[in-house]
Amino acid sequence: MKKAKQCIPILALVVLTALVQSGFCQNTFPSSGSVGIGTTTPSSMLTIRPTGANAFEIRPSSSTTSVTGEIRMLELAANGTNYVGFKAPSLISTNQIWVLPSTAGSSGQVLARSTGSDLVWSTVPATSLNNLTTTSINVDLIPSTSAVRNLGSSTLRWNLGYFSGGVVVGNTTVSTAGMIRYNAGTFQGFNGSSWLNLSGGSSGANTSLSNLTTTAINVNLNPSGTRTLGDSSNPWAEIWSNKLLSGTVNVAVWNATTRNFAAGGGRISSGTTLNNNIHIGFNAGGLSSPSEFDNFDNVIVGTSSGSSITSGFFNVLMGSSAGGGLTSGGGNTFIGHQSGVSVGTGSDNTLVGNVCGLGLGNGSNNSFLGRSAGTNITEGNSNVCIGAYTTAGTIGYAATGLTLVGANAQTSGSWNNATAIGNGASVAASNRVRLGNTAITRISGQVGFSIDSDRRLKQNIKNYELGLDFINKLRPVSYEYITNPEGGNRQGFIAQEVEDALGNLPFEGLCKPEHEADFYAINYAAFVVPLVNSVQVLSKQNDELKKNNEALNQTLTNLNEQIDELKNQMKQFDQSLAQCCTAHQPSNVQSTSSIDVPALEQNAPNPFSEHTIIRYYMPLQAQSASIKIYALDGSELLSIPATTKGVGSVTVNGHSLASGVYVYTLIIDGKTIDTKQMILTKQ
Repeated sequence: MKKAKQCIPILALVVLTALVQSGFCQNTFPSSGSVGIGTTTPSSMLTIRPTGANAFEIRPSSSTTSVTGEIRMLELAANGTNYVGFKAPSLISTNQIWVLPSTAGSSGQVLARSTGSDLVWSTVPATSLNNLTTTSINVDLIPSTSAVRNLGSSTLRWNLGYFSGGVVVGNTTVSTAGMIRYNAGTFQGFNGSSWLNLSGGSSGANTSLSNLTTTAINVNLNPSGTRTLGDSSNPWAEIWSNKLLSGTVNVAVWNATTRNFAAGGGRISSGTTLNNNIHIGFNAGGLSSPSEFDNFDNVIVGTSSGSSITSGFFNVLMGSSAGGGLTSGGGNTFIGHQSGVSVGTGSDNTLVGNVCGLGLGNGSNNSFLGRSAGTNITEGNSNVCIGAYTTAGTIGYAATGLTLVGANAQTSGSWNNATAIGNGASVAASNRVRLGNTAITRISGQVGFSIDSDRRLKQNIKNYELGLDFINKLRPVSYEYITNPEGGNRQGFIAQEVEDALGNLPFEGLCKPEHEADFYAINYAAFVVPLVNSVQVLSKQNDELKKNNEALNQTLTNLNEQIDELKNQMKQFDQSLAQCCTAHQPSNVQSTSSIDVPALEQNAPNPFSEHTIIRYYMPLQAQSASIKIYALDGSELLSIPATTKGVGSVTVNGHSLASGVYVYTLIIDGKTIDTKQMILTKQ
């Protein structure tokens, strides 16, 4: 029954739709109550609860233009049948959905599209002054006939005003001090008593210097071929211009014929020997009137830069006090605050950097680059310091031929012709080259380091005797540097041990310290020469051993031939000995007959390489026996017990002996019975 009730609204909607489409629906449906579509509990006269996005649709039944269907809302029936409505356009390129804002807008706002399909409340800006209310600010925007309204105020002012036509400020009927007007082709300003022209005319502002009277100062304001702007006794304090100064001659402070230029307090003497100088900055270029100047082609820029120069040329000094002490010299380039400030008479120095070459007094051909580069070099020639705080020693000294490259590269004392390259690299003596600091773990390159070795460069050439004896005294070690344990394990020698091994022999592989702060060092490349000598000695000994071995091999060959002959004889002897022993050996008791005599056979095989067998006969009445093996010099090498009475044998292992010729002896009860030779040849 409940299910049937739920179907009634749906059936009614179907019937209503059919009646509407057939044109027969003329009555209100339902006659009372509410209608729900998708719900059995409508909250209004018509409630639609969709299961999808499309809840309500008006689809035109005709393709006639503008007949797209409308949603109409009528006025009160008592007032008539007028309505307002919404209607879709006849042609839509794509579906459009506008999402209404979730809150109510403020008064005067309208719905406007923002991003996507969202609608937002927006305030429409005013397009004219007619719709402004008479608020406190807008009152002054609306002029009045009594001219009491103001545009803006002293506290609330307009930033800019733009007008497409002329602006009349003031008029001829109102005269107040400070007013401006345009009258009779000229702008005028009212001073409180009369109108004055602002753009020329006989009573207006000056438009040229031609109307000035010929007073002493104004004469020079009127230009001519001989006029100057100011003079040496009455100079102008300042000249202000937002345009370039131009002319047909060079700008000159003292004498135009010398083509000198000074500005910002720069000084140039009136001497005729000064040519082509540029001095910019307070006191740049020295005193105004020294007793004698012979300067030319100098560029001096910066406060007190080149302030002492008297006879310099081709110098470029830039920076406050740069080259401040330079009196004479040429070709110097000092750039940076106080760079080369102490240089007096040097030439061809290049110092670039803040306080670069601060202590350099005199000297030539020095090149310093970087903040405080060349610190502690007081004078000297041909020094190169590149990098911040490159310094020479802990105290200043006169250096020659120093090359310091890298931040904080330095010398450990007063050295000359020394080189330190790398961050923090320090060279410890003159005529040295140091690469890197103590943290360096590798110095590498694509090719090896080469030393000049042309015969044409050498004299007093002699054979060098240091060799195998020296090499045998060396102790190879592994170690780590105390100052750089992260550098890992190293291999080499201890320099002091190398010194002990050398004795008093000269050797360039050992570098001894020149002072207490210096260290021992080793040139491992120099060890090649004694190593070559050692190899040559060993090679000579090896050649001699080869010769001895060849002679021994020949001896062995001869012995082998003799042994082959002896083998045939031994076979016959073995047969005779075996027959004799078998015939005379008793079964239970030891024989003491005279036939029971000891015997020793030749070892077989002989020569041998791995092992050989020595046969013997030990009388039955004997107490003990052994076979001893001797070297050719008579030294005993092995003693092998012979425990079997009668016919017995022992085996000699060739691995226990070296290749060579040996002698073996049968000893029974302390008596030597027989002695033979055997030959061991290892493969």
